[in-house]
Amino acid sequence: MSCTVTRERVLDAYTRILDAEAGEWLSALAFLSRNDGLVLTGEWDSRAMGYVSYLPVGNGSVTYVETQQALHLTGHKNAHPTLLQIQSGQISDLDMPGLVLGPGDFLMLRPRQRLNLKSGSNTRLLAIQLFDAPSDNLVPGRNPVLDIHTQTYLDDAPFFCHNTDAVRRTHRLLGELRESLIKPTRTIEHIKEPIDPRVLRAVLHMRQNPDWPFNLAELAAIAYTSERNLYNLMRVHIGCTPYRYYQRCRLLRVRDRMVSHRFESSSISWYAMEGGFNHLGRFSALYREHFGELPSETLGWKKQLQAILQPSDIRRFMTH
Repeated sequence: MSCTVTRERVLDAYTRILDAEAGEWLSALAFLSRNDGLVLTGEWDSRAMGYVSYLPVGNGSVTYVETQQALHLTGHKNAHPTLLQIQSGQISDLDMPGLVLGPGDFLMLRPRQRLNLKSGSNTRLLAIQLFDAPSDNLVPGRNPVLDIHTQTYLDDAPFFCHNTDAVRRTHRLLGELRESLIKPTRTIEHIKEPIDPRVLRAVLHMRQNPDWPFNLAELAAIAYTSERNLYNLMRVHIGCTPYRYYQRCRLLRVRDRMVSHRFESSSISWYAMEGGFNHLGRFSALYREHFGELPSETLGWKKQLQAILQPSDIRRFMTH
């Protein structure tokens, strides 16, 4: 078994829209970025457009966007600098002829700068809004120092143990990026040590087997270590016990259903029971601990998004 935890869906604990069509996808992106000037053009089939994950913190926000179909996105009204990094696919800036950005490349959007980007299908994009960061000294393309910060953060994201942990690490990422933009010659003094492969094996098993009932002895055997050692290794490397991480995986699957446009139920108890949580009060408390909001807030956001998706709103965001 490989011991690499792949980025199947980045920042899955903060996915805001899943299995959405083009109009819903763009409306979510515009709503989250407070940017109602976005316009999406292109030709789309009946497939879902992709997903949008979003985590705001005190010094900015992190948004991770996947689009499975080609598009042309214009309009930008953000008040703060926004750092883009392409994770997969290609993006062209039509205001800069000849500029084509690929995986790993960065592009800085200045405050109030007009957006005029064209992407191919299966594109993934990391967008980081930075408060009070310089926006004029970054040349489009590769930047090894910024890349170390972003890739370390994305590699760590599957191991966030709860909302407080995710917010702390995101706040730190934004601070590191800001300092690196202020001091472009700044070097990285410390490279994070890799997570123990025994921990990776245990994590991978819990993430990929939704029907597996928790059994510490079995999990330790899968990780090729003892129960006590696995417990200690996970505490040291990711700050989380085996059972707590197992519990988080179950909560993540519940949240997936709640933000997916394939599920229309507005009953919190239905989602909880489907995920195997029989005590609604306990479920709500755990949910808030892991995601920073109550289940009712997640469903409320989804309902709010659906409410603004009237035909006139979709026409305002989209042209064909």
